[in-house]
Amino acid sequence: MKPAPNRLILESSPYLLQHAYNPVDWYPWGEEAFSIAKEKNLPVLVSIGYSACHWCHVMERESFEDSETALLMNQNFINIKVDREELPAVDAIYMEAVQAMTGQGGWPLNCFLTPDGKPFYGGTYFPPVSTHQRPAWKSILLQLSKLFVEQRDQVEEQAQKLTDHLATDPGFLKIPVEETDNSIPQQQIAKAFLQLSQQWDSQLGGYHRAPKFPSPFVHFFLAGFIENHTQTNAYAQLVLNLNAMARGGIYDQVGGGFHRYATDPEWLIPHFEKMLYDNVLLSRLYLQAGARFDNAEWRSTGTETLDFLIEEFWNESVGAFSAALDADSEGIEGKYYVWNPTELLQLSKELSLSEVLPEIGWKAAGNWEHTQIICRPNGRKNNPQKVEDFLQHLKESRKHKIHPQKDTKLLASWNGLALHTFSYAWGITQNPVYKEVMQGLIKFLTETCTLDGNWFHTYSINSGPRFIAGIEDYAYILRGLIEAHLHLEDPELIPMTLQLLQVADEQLLDSSDGFYFSAPKGVDQLIVRKKEFYDNAVPSGNAVMTENLWWLGRITENDNLVSRAKKNVLKILPVAVTYPSAFGHWLMLAQLMEMDLTEVRLDPKFNKAVYSQFWKMGIPGIWVHGDKNLAGTGKVQICTRNVCHLPLDTIEEGIEFLKNQNPLTTLSLQN
Repeated sequence: MKPAPNRLILESSPYLLQHAYNPVDWYPWGEEAFSIAKEKNLPVLVSIGYSACHWCHVMERESFEDSETALLMNQNFINIKVDREELPAVDAIYMEAVQAMTGQGGWPLNCFLTPDGKPFYGGTYFPPVSTHQRPAWKSILLQLSKLFVEQRDQVEEQAQKLTDHLATDPGFLKIPVEETDNSIPQQQIAKAFLQLSQQWDSQLGGYHRAPKFPSPFVHFFLAGFIENHTQTNAYAQLVLNLNAMARGGIYDQVGGGFHRYATDPEWLIPHFEKMLYDNVLLSRLYLQAGARFDNAEWRSTGTETLDFLIEEFWNESVGAFSAALDADSEGIEGKYYVWNPTELLQLSKELSLSEVLPEIGWKAAGNWEHTQIICRPNGRKNNPQKVEDFLQHLKESRKHKIHPQKDTKLLASWNGLALHTFSYAWGITQNPVYKEVMQGLIKFLTETCTLDGNWFHTYSINSGPRFIAGIEDYAYILRGLIEAHLHLEDPELIPMTLQLLQVADEQLLDSSDGFYFSAPKGVDQLIVRKKEFYDNAVPSGNAVMTENLWWLGRITENDNLVSRAKKNVLKILPVAVTYPSAFGHWLMLAQLMEMDLTEVRLDPKFNKAVYSQFWKMGIPGIWVHGDKNLAGTGKVQICTRNVCHLPLDTIEEGIEFLKNQNPLTTLSLQN
């Protein structure tokens, strides 16, 4: 007989619903839980995770489904379960608190609070039985309950000190920037590159240690840096990194799409969850790099990833993408994605394709825990069609396996990132499917995620829009709409973006320093209002919002917006140079500002296929648009670094002109 559900049964988040039949008396995040904590004078446990998180599932099975453990939790704590993807501002506060206390973070995140929400202890995963590295969960519960009762004054003092720490803004926000100081110092950008290069694994790609994360923001910066610094090793490192990821097990060679990260130095063994944000960011990176450096393998990786997203994540009825695919199936991490080496050998013989085995990294004993993770160690140069045929057979065969669970939650922020990517993808490929997706996303973000003049973070068919929008929603939606305008030239999109920027300024802008809070004032019972500056799994909301200011300022010729953007970058740049791996999006933006726009003005009679010829060049910061002053001439005019050159007579001349302006002639484009 199924147990009675707890309060989470009324929620829409798949992650929360996974916990709805736990014996733990879970509350969702909100005023009710904290009111009861104050009434009963009990500490609060906030347990934060997400649907695709492997160790979240492990802790649920080991502890939250255990009736004895649940009794301890229910008697001594008010227990709140949070989906970090629904409430990123809540997650950010308590993640920072746990990192301050322990020096590390991750999910599941378990943070213990006073009844008014102030943290006094926390950690990540706790096992049911103590190990030499981690105490047992029940032991932690007993100790903290006793501590809260017997040493309440010390608990309150610790909680207040930690809360004061969380409320302290970083010092770089107070750095004054003179009105006349509007240039981006190129030497600072070069210094950031030097810092990064010292952290690279020059043999296997990525950073020196495992786990290895794709870090798309750093790679966008790297691709832009190459434009002005072709004599450095930046290009060689970009080639090494992108090839290693595209050919390793972190990329699903059978079904397409990237897993979250690699657990080994060679990019072979992934943590198998697949996230929307990773895949829209990485597909854009591979498309842009493939276009800029004329690399067919990278272009294919990019388009395959987009096609995977449409096949696996697209919710056609709503016009938006789901959030994630789980790492586990049948309770085993990666089971859906790995193969029996003997079965692979037999299949290759049946199909008369034995020669493909070396091309998929096959080993008789397997390459991970006696199973085979498919990889492409030699790239796509050898027997490409036969390998593709074999992989297609594997894809059909995999349909008979139990599919990992999908988190069907629809997030405005991540779909804003998707709009940016699919707009760019349509611009350079002219694939009509990508345009349909782009148009569906525009409608979802500007109509479905709004209600009574307010913008929201999540949407579900059952509950509609929920959770008031935060910095990532505004920033990513704006960036997606700007990119859509660049490719569609829809006259309604720029007024819409300017209106949305005004709302974001009213809700989130701190006029004293020019940066944005993560959440509006008075929302979600937050103990502090934070500003996020560094990249996490997604780019810094403040960095993307600053990028929006710059793009809108340049497109609409609004010098005030451009000035705001440059001030923000100049304030951040000193700390970004010191910690470049955490500030990749800021560095990319600084590089873009230093290079400035490459503006291509065309006779408006030309169709988008002509525009696409310029987009396909992959030049960072290129803006192609019709100019009524050239109407009827058939000409093209190129403007670079605020200088407009004489109009040229043909499209071919324009492309040749740009090639000469952006030659990349000192690079070896062999991969």
